[in-house]
Amino acid sequence: MVLRPWTLNDLEAWTKLHTGPTIATPVHDQDDWSQSELAEDLARSVLRWASTDAGPFACEPLHPDELSEGPPAEPIGSIEFIESALASESAPAQEIKWRFSFDDGGTDQLVEAATAALTWVFEHHDLGRVIAPVAVGNRQSIAVAEKLGMVPGYRTISPERTRWADVFELTAEGWENRT
Repeated sequence: MVLRPWTLNDLEAWTKLHTGPTIATPVHDQDDWSQSELAEDLARSVLRWASTDAGPFACEPLHPDELSEGPPAEPIGSIEFIESALASESAPAQEIKWRFSFDDGGTDQLVEAATAALTWVFEHHDLGRVIAPVAVGNRQSIAVAEKLGMVPGYRTISPERTRWADVFELTAEGWENRT
């Protein structure tokens, strides 16, 4: 799996990812956005990378002929870290958000991409923990969180979508000591 910043040339993949069947944490509300709203959202993500050197990662699968000179693969997922609205002053955390095409990738490729993203964030930032709010009953995202070594922390109302979410947690120490 290759992680890279999204570009404006990725609009078709961005649109497919936000309109097709996906495995997603409950922070995405773009399911009913128009094409122009999705293009504006992608532009904001590209701008975030340009202005802060951080933003959502486009996740591209590796192909068996990866050493060839062909065009890059189309992204099948997106992973990003944001300041969490669910964290408290006494327990700050980054929130990991994911959205992956169910048709193209599924949980195995999502776990591979999230593993690379978590390795990157723990190596490049001084974080004590990362959290993932998962909609109650979202079995695919629960399985992904558990495969990443995350543990259920608490249940709350997700501020982004005003629905119940189980918040999974992963400490830096837990990431270092994973098997």
